Amino acid sequence: MIRVSGCVRTAVLCCFGTLLASVHVAAATDDGVKELYSIYCASCHGVKSAEAPEAFNTAVWQRRLAKGADSLLANTIQGIGNMPSQGTCFECTKDDLRQLIQYMSNTK
Repeated sequence: MIRVSGCVRTAVLCCFGTLLASVHVAAATDDGVKELYSIYCASCHGVKSAEAPEAFNTAVWQRRLAKGADSLLANTIQGIGNMPSQGTCFECTKDDLRQLIQYMSNTK
């Protein structure tokens, strides 16, 4: 049996608690992005169309991603083609929009 001092045990438990909290925050963030996607993005990006790049189809997103994240974010904020400014998600922060772009441009 290995004895662990109270100080080391507390440090280990603290680190483990922090790890669990960060996993919980990541899951909450993923759920938030999924919810924003379903409310604001899915009606156009969830279907195959000539205008909006189809979500989760990495081949469709490759050309856009090659232009860089800043270009994609600027287009999202300003609107492009038939896409209105911020995809009508005026509650979305720049970080939310970045996460939505990343979410849609990856495979599910």
